[in-house]
Amino acid sequence: MSREPLQPTTAGQHPLEPDFRELGGLLGGPDSSVSPERLVQVASRMVPHARHAAVTLLREHARPTTVAATDELPGAVDRLQYETRQGPCLEASAGNRVVVSGDLSAEPRWPAFSVRCAAELGVHSILSVMLSLSGGDRAALNLYASDVNAYGDDDVAVGAMLAPFVALSVEQSLHRKDVDNLQQALATSRQIGTAVGIVMSQYRLSDEQAFALLRKVSQDMNRKLRDVADEVTFSGELPLRAGEHDPDRGVR
Repeated sequence: MSREPLQPTTAGQHPLEPDFRELGGLLGGPDSSVSPERLVQVASRMVPHARHAAVTLLREHARPTTVAATDELPGAVDRLQYETRQGPCLEASAGNRVVVSGDLSAEPRWPAFSVRCAAELGVHSILSVMLSLSGGDRAALNLYASDVNAYGDDDVAVGAMLAPFVALSVEQSLHRKDVDNLQQALATSRQIGTAVGIVMSQYRLSDEQAFALLRKVSQDMNRKLRDVADEVTFSGELPLRAGEHDPDRGVR
């Protein structure tokens, strides 16, 4: 199905001008941090023939994930790609800047994915645009449609214009998550260090023996090490299971 280029409105305004003004307001407002979830909603409206949108993220030493989606359908499409390890979203994330497929039912590039996607999910067209992220992170903005040959030059152009904004949003989100994880790790480390000191003093153990004892209690009770350390810090004693009386636990 051929697509006509976007035409100015009767007032001479480009049909996407209101959306770009909204996008500029979001990014230039008092809270310049806009979530990827908000931007995929904007993308699904602004790309002329998109019906659904999502962001695929590839992080080093981690499985591919969908970090934002307009609804449930993109997640189902993406899970099929992750299961078969092929598809336009993964290809764009890996470095192919723009990947377009207009008829997945006859698409030879990803045979394990494409026919199933069209038959099981009713998605025939996908437009994926690479998002430039720092470090080893890779991602793509993905647009989905049920029509065959849904995407034309206008869709690719708008998707390419949106990509830097979506990339910035994903980068900010990842940074916040990394900072939160680091702060949590530091807090956990301090908790464990304090608990190790208490156990060393109480049972006259070396630091290695005290840590080994904490870890053994954690494993024996099937509890997280930081939770055991938190209880030791609060109570000044190792937690005991019902009927257990010997605090030494044979670690000396």
